[in-house]
Amino acid sequence: MLDPLTYRARPDLFTDRVVCVTGATRGIGRAVATDLVKHGATVILHGRNARALDELYAELRELGPEPAVAALDLERAQGNEYQHLTDQITERYGRLDGLLHNAGILGDRSPIEHYDIGTWQRVMHINVTAAFILTRCFLPLLRQSRDASILFTTSGVGRQGRAYWGAYAASKFAIEGLSQVLADELESTPIRVNCINSGALRDSTQGIPVRLTKDNREGNPMSEVQRRATPLGRAGTVEEAAAVALFLASDESSYSKMKRAGADYVIMPDKIGGSHMANMIIRPDVMAFLDMINGEGDTQLRMEEIPFEKLSENFKNKSIKELDIRNKTGATVIGYKNSTGNTFTVNPDPNTLLGSNDKMIILGTDVEIRKFISLFEKEGV
Repeated sequence: MLDPLTYRARPDLFTDRVVCVTGATRGIGRAVATDLVKHGATVILHGRNARALDELYAELRELGPEPAVAALDLERAQGNEYQHLTDQITERYGRLDGLLHNAGILGDRSPIEHYDIGTWQRVMHINVTAAFILTRCFLPLLRQSRDASILFTTSGVGRQGRAYWGAYAASKFAIEGLSQVLADELESTPIRVNCINSGALRDSTQGIPVRLTKDNREGNPMSEVQRRATPLGRAGTVEEAAAVALFLASDESSYSKMKRAGADYVIMPDKIGGSHMANMIIRPDVMAFLDMINGEGDTQLRMEEIPFEKLSENFKNKSIKELDIRNKTGATVIGYKNSTGNTFTVNPDPNTLLGSNDKMIILGTDVEIRKFISLFEKEGV
């Protein structure tokens, strides 16, 4: 099972691989670039601040293969500058094995009615248009790799719009659309396309600069909305987000496919029914519920929907926590579908009451699922 909270890439995972990281001087970009170098990659460090890039270059060259620096202002760069960078990479390396789109800006937090038009255009250009241009320019280089990966960074407001997130939310909706189109177009090639939504990040275990909101800078606790959106009940670190990116950028993720389940996205292998849309991870801590990548025959995991109406009357008005206390079968409750619609809730609140018309989603082997159904048909909770 891939658990990004504990995942450790093997030391030589990126030996002889060339990866470009945009927005590499801070946050997730810096954490990923650092890990890539430590694991043998030649990293092309992109940023707009030449001094910050030089400092990062000096730091990383002591940790592994010598990185390269690509100072490019995505807001002002013209077509010839993108082409010049592409030509330099072609001449020096001949290919790209990975591309992480981490560069981006937040813009304003204000109502659409009052949103500054210039700021809107700036956010959309840096977050979307520049990512498109770089991808378009680099695709011939990525096709030269035996196993390439394109990673985009997204956000929860790129799946469900929220008031006052304006251009940033719109840009992340666009990025998810771009990744899905690109993944479908590259279906029959060795190039994988993934999106990563890291969730709230507040800290670094290695002192990497993290872009914080005003509340975060002032040390205020997570809001109720943030806590509900984060099953671990805490913000993540950039290193935990980097572990996901490292996995998806490597050939260890070559078997993963994505299947969309309601409003959420999870990684699952193609044999379970994966589509050719872009892969998506919501948050590192959500990944722990899914363990489908390995196993065959009796050990192969699958998901099963179980209507509560088929189970004991004792199930009615009980919580997921009460269910888990009695569950010793090996099967795991990973979510449920609400009777009011087709909403698929992943990692729900353990105190959630389960209605008699709901369906619970369990994960296990065929034997474990049969034991689960047998136990709760007879005994309930």
